[in-house]
Amino acid sequence: TYTIEGVRTGHENRSTSSANLGLTQLLSSTTVAHVDYGGTLQLGQLGNSWNSVPLAAGGRGPELLPTLRHRHALSARIAQWLPWNGAAHLRYRFYIDDWGILAHTVEAELYQRLAPRAYLRASYRLHAQEGAGFFTTAAPPAMALRTADSDLDSFVAHTVGIKLAIAIPIGRAGLRDAQVDLSYERYLRSNSLHASIASCSLGLRF
Repeated sequence: TYTIEGVRTGHENRSTSSANLGLTQLLSSTTVAHVDYGGTLQLGQLGNSWNSVPLAAGGRGPELLPTLRHRHALSARIAQWLPWNGAAHLRYRFYIDDWGILAHTVEAELYQRLAPRAYLRASYRLHAQEGAGFFTTAAPPAMALRTADSDLDSFVAHTVGIKLAIAIPIGRAGLRDAQVDLSYERYLRSNSLHASIASCSLGLRF
C-alpha cells in the first residue's frame, strides 16, 4: 500500500469470493431466455490506498473504505432471431450492495448478418445508480468513511456502440480463418465522465 504522497507503507490483504447461478431456457425455436444471480463477498483493503479525498477544511486526505462488502446482482436476458437474418438481444441487470449502491442497467443489441462471414452489431446501454452513502467531494473532519471515486457516485450513463465483425477464410498452414473485429463506443456519464473508445482485434482460428 501507498500513502497519497506516494510513500510505500507495506502490504494489505484483500480476498474476493463469488458464487453464481444461471438458468437458460428455450422459449421457442427462435427465442432463448437466461436468468443469472451472482453474489460476492469481499474482505480486507478494498480500495487503492493512494486514492485521495478533498477535505472541507482544505487540502486532501486518504480514502477510507469499509473492510467488508456484500454484492448482489440479478440479471435477465432474452435473444430473439429476426426473419431478415438478424437477432435482437435485450438484457436487464439489478445490482445492490451494503455500501448503499443500488443500480439498474438496461442493454439492447441488434445484430444484422451482412454476408455469410460478416455481421454488424449496434448497441445501446443505460445505467443508473445511487451512490455510496460515504461518497463526498468535501469530507468533514468527523467523516469515518469517505471516498471521492466517481464510480461510487450517483450517476446516469449512456453508451452507444457499433461493431463490424468479419471472418476471413485462410484454409492453410493449420489455420481455418481469421476473425477481424472493428468497434466504436461513445460513453456519456452525468457526473462529467465522457469517453470515446475505438478498438480493433484480430483472432486466428486453428
